[in-house]
Amino acid sequence: MSLSPFALSLVLAAALCHACWNLALKRIGQPRLGFIGLMSVVETVLWLPLALVVIDAAIFLSPLAWLAMFGSAALHIVYFWLLTSAYGRGDLGVAYPIARATGPLLSAIFAILILGERPSPVELMGALAIIAGSLTVGFSTTKSMRSANWSKGIGLALLCGLTIAAYTIWDQQSVKAWALPVVGFYWGQLLVRAALCMPWMIRDRRLMAGWVQRDWRWILVIGVLSPLAYQMILYAMTLAPLSLVAPLRESSILFAIVLGALFLGETDFRRRLSGALLMLVGLTLLTVF
Repeated sequence: MSLSPFALSLVLAAALCHACWNLALKRIGQPRLGFIGLMSVVETVLWLPLALVVIDAAIFLSPLAWLAMFGSAALHIVYFWLLTSAYGRGDLGVAYPIARATGPLLSAIFAILILGERPSPVELMGALAIIAGSLTVGFSTTKSMRSANWSKGIGLALLCGLTIAAYTIWDQQSVKAWALPVVGFYWGQLLVRAALCMPWMIRDRRLMAGWVQRDWRWILVIGVLSPLAYQMILYAMTLAPLSLVAPLRESSILFAIVLGALFLGETDFRRRLSGALLMLVGLTLLTVF
């Protein structure tokens, strides 16, 4: 059981896109459901042309598809709220690795125990090395860890990781076991997500006008890169086992560390780099042996 070069390329490209849009979210994100709804509307509109080309109406309108999209949308709303809340209390280079490490750990355990996937001992060691490295990065000693908000930020990041595990498993089953088309499924859940957040968007309409006027460039970055990154991951999940894709996806932490240091002035780069090197060992074990 291994990753093909194409699947590997998809996951690594998705990781880079993921780190970039999280940098944008760290800069402008608001822990409000109105903001999550705004982003969902922007993403729905930006990806509508592609959706119109590829969506099969018979599949898209089926009860199973709507069940899958509703479940995914609800989980993603919780995920984005926890993520923006965690970013409001700590560094990108702390909250991001902890959130991202918790999710794949639980996803891999689920895939092995429940779905019956069986990675080789070397592949399993690689997955664990990636997770251990990301935790080393996340628990690096920074000023933010000594602040009153640090424990709250860590708690939110851990809860965010739980939602990552939940939506990863749900979405993987939607596109693989239920055979829903990736683009149609993801665009549909964006539509449902926007609809679910509509009451809060109406409440926050004055704030939304300010967000758009001030940060429209970053909003477009998130609107393009967030769906692109996740759809590449969903497609990779149809080509390779979840127990390998989920940990390898966390190579995005490598990119997030560099982006946080370059654009946000985050410190303790050496310890975070040591954790990143441990992750590189894990990537090598997953992809070479």
